[in-house]
Amino acid sequence: MTSEIPELVNMNNKREIFHIKKNLALISVGFLFLFTSYGSLLVLQSSINAAHGVGNYASTTTHVTLIVAALFLPTLVIRKLTAKWTIVVSMCGYMTFCAAQFYPTFGTLIPAAAIVGICASTLWSTKCFYLTQIGKRLAQITNKDNSDVVISYMFSIFFAFFQSSVIWGNLVGSLVLSVGSDNVLKTPEELNRCGANFCPGMVVSNSTADDADSDDNNLRLRVNILSGILLGCALGAIALVAFFVDPLDISNRRHLDKDASMKLLTSTFRQMKNPNQLFLIMITVYSGLEQGFLVADYTLAYITCSINVENIGWIFISGGIANTLMSYLQRWILKWTGRLPLFTAAYTTNIIVIFVWLWWTPNPSTPIVFYLISIAWGLADSIFQCQINALYGILFPSAGEAAFANYRLWESSGIAIAYLASNHLCIRPKLYILIAVGTIGIICYYIVEYKVKISKKTLTNMSESNKISD
Repeated sequence: MTSEIPELVNMNNKREIFHIKKNLALISVGFLFLFTSYGSLLVLQSSINAAHGVGNYASTTTHVTLIVAALFLPTLVIRKLTAKWTIVVSMCGYMTFCAAQFYPTFGTLIPAAAIVGICASTLWSTKCFYLTQIGKRLAQITNKDNSDVVISYMFSIFFAFFQSSVIWGNLVGSLVLSVGSDNVLKTPEELNRCGANFCPGMVVSNSTADDADSDDNNLRLRVNILSGILLGCALGAIALVAFFVDPLDISNRRHLDKDASMKLLTSTFRQMKNPNQLFLIMITVYSGLEQGFLVADYTLAYITCSINVENIGWIFISGGIANTLMSYLQRWILKWTGRLPLFTAAYTTNIIVIFVWLWWTPNPSTPIVFYLISIAWGLADSIFQCQINALYGILFPSAGEAAFANYRLWESSGIAIAYLASNHLCIRPKLYILIAVGTIGIICYYIVEYKVKISKKTLTNMSESNKISD
């Protein structure tokens, strides 16, 4: 009888391991579906909803709302709804943004964008909480001494799915928008208004008024079809999580301090007193600015202006593949080069691309340039995202939550500023701002690396002195 107990325990453990891996897979696929939907529409906002800048104002609203909501809501909502249902409800918020595309006005897009910002703050925090909890449980079942390794494995699987949503989302968008579209050739005068010469409010068209109305109606029809497909994709993500993901044990909610929101708020601002944190602000803001410029300005001023909106997805797919590959390869490159050369390579790549943007007039006769720019920017963006995240974790191990709250605050601020500036500044001054902020950011980063090096050297000398005295 007693010999059967270990077998029973073993069977229960195998069953629980299966459910943990199943939940990891389902959440990963759910996020893949959801952001295939949302991401596809996000990169098109400055082009398909360019009238009065409503698309960029909506994207700005999302990130401003996210910044505020992330400091207060996640812990409170998880305690009330549990982790699983917080994810489900948060995913539902993204559907409002898809639905708003059928009638994109200030009255529909701005509220929908605000809802997305609120839901994003709870969705991402809850995803981290859920994966961390099942990762700890898996480590416990499999007798792994270091649960951090298992949790890292969970997140690496998740992001492998999530990052590929850039590819699939833009593929769907390109295929739908390309159907029935006419390849409208721009005159040299119109092309000269594109690129660095582009300013908000410019309309580039070589069609008659009747043709322009017909083209607008044709594009709106294709956007509505795309929105319908992506709305169904988001609904599939919600159904997948709602019906098939297991809820966490209710006892896991004890990890959530009911006063955590206020503690996070105060610790976030207290973290800004740390000198290293202050020096990292500019490079973090720059990482948001460069993301925002690519999505809001490169799409409109370079791609849509010269070769039409249906080409955005194809060009962004190449950048998404480059970003994903570099995210995967960095861990090996890092062993050979260290962190500082990687940052320098990313900054140098961005500066080269910015100078290309300043002097190059986009032209449909040289489509390869659009793809090369997207690939180069994707490689650099991958380094900035991965290494800044890693740097925050390395420099502030005892203040992780407050440090990453600062990371979200400053990166989201950079993205929001980029979207807002897209409606008010011409491209050329924005490129000069990117150069200035990026240069200040990389210099401040070098100062942090120097301080870390000096600190390590001091600790080494102290350790050697103690050994000698002993």
